[in-house]
Amino acid sequence: MGYLKERGKPIKQAVKSWKQVYDAINRLMRDGVITRRERGEYAVNFEACVRYANAIPKAIGNRDYVALRGHDSILGLPPQWAIVLLQRQYFERALIDATQGTTPPSWPAQAIYPITKVVTPSGLRPTVIDLPDRYILPSKSLLHRSVVHCAYLGPKPVCSATPGQLYHYLAQPVYLPSPVVPYPVPVAPTKVVGPLADYDRHLIPLSALPHNARKYEVGYQVFDPFLFDFHQHFNAELKGRQGLIYLTVKSRHAVTSDVLAKVITSLPVLASYYLDILEQALNAMAEYGRSQLGLTTPALMASSQAVLSEALYRRPKPRPAKSAVTLLLVKEVRYRRNGQDYTVRRDLTLGEFTALLGELVDYSTERPFKLTYIEFTVVIPDRAGLALRLLGAGYLFIYYNANKDPYGAVRIEFRPYKRVTGKVTPQDLNVLFCGLAKALTLPLDLAKRAWARAWLAWGPHSTARRPLTAVSTKVWM
Repeated sequence: MGYLKERGKPIKQAVKSWKQVYDAINRLMRDGVITRRERGEYAVNFEACVRYANAIPKAIGNRDYVALRGHDSILGLPPQWAIVLLQRQYFERALIDATQGTTPPSWPAQAIYPITKVVTPSGLRPTVIDLPDRYILPSKSLLHRSVVHCAYLGPKPVCSATPGQLYHYLAQPVYLPSPVVPYPVPVAPTKVVGPLADYDRHLIPLSALPHNARKYEVGYQVFDPFLFDFHQHFNAELKGRQGLIYLTVKSRHAVTSDVLAKVITSLPVLASYYLDILEQALNAMAEYGRSQLGLTTPALMASSQAVLSEALYRRPKPRPAKSAVTLLLVKEVRYRRNGQDYTVRRDLTLGEFTALLGELVDYSTERPFKLTYIEFTVVIPDRAGLALRLLGAGYLFIYYNANKDPYGAVRIEFRPYKRVTGKVTPQDLNVLFCGLAKALTLPLDLAKRAWARAWLAWGPHSTARRPLTAVSTKVWM
């Protein structure tokens, strides 16, 4: 729709061409952003708006800069246009970080266009931009083009500016009898240390735990640069409740005010990205613990079930909910406005959260409000119910403690509920923990796939009707 040059005038006097207005309205209706209720009245689809906000922005050309001159704000832009240019700068920053292998990545670009390292069928390990609906192989040509070629191999397509780059990373080398992996997945953590016990404010080996200890947590230290970078800004908690798995991400004060306040619409991208790297961390931890215990995977799961029966003797075991879908909820928001602190504690959908922030925006003020804390939850169904049953004995807390953990390590900690440590030994609790980590990889993977399908099915360039084959297809970003 462009911008209104004569601000302050009625819209009928400011608009030069009504055809452009109607073209924009019809485009938004075709893309599912708005729906006509009656003549002159439209309903807004907030989820579609959020996906548009997180789409890859097109390059800003010289004509755009010329058209935007003469306004009394940053670079002569109204506030809405300044946000668009800022998002494009974040994308360019993410491309540079991925191309040059910058570690740690730059925030807040990492919040809206997160980068991670994946292993491909060819065995190569490129750094890619990890979006909910695709992996993007970086290249300098993406700085000035808006069309990519995509190959549909797994739950997420892999996209690149050129077909040759796709073939380089996805083709199976002639000297390998089979592909290294069937489709690109994040690289596993480089090292796992444990099991450890957090007891009496000290981190000690689990084998050194006193025999009469009752209040302690079992944990493993996972060394992964991207997981560590995430947990320098966030803490996470994973619980089972009401037949569902709740993954809650809690922001730290610095990241809320300096990062999330600039890229509020990136919460779905952050959640999808964290599901991706957390699945690999839990799988690596479970495999390491299984090898330390000397058990096969079936034996580990059977042993963890036996420990659970002893820990929850004569107590009800959690059962999975009959019908549920993966859902993103904002649990708590704290903000400061006009010198006063406000707190909103209720389950807000993404649309309700966006509407709440829209009520606070005042374009006459540079910073009408300041975010101080955000807590959002990903609700994950577990139809098999195995991970949910094991979560009946405790919950996971994932964080980095600079006073106890070495730099670069993220601790995945199992915190048992009351009376559980009095019924099972620390070694049995470690077996249950490893079995829980292995069982959690399935619902996390299914949630990640469901999220990718939902994003792929959206928009005017939907890929939901295309077969998921290794065919390169041009897609407009």
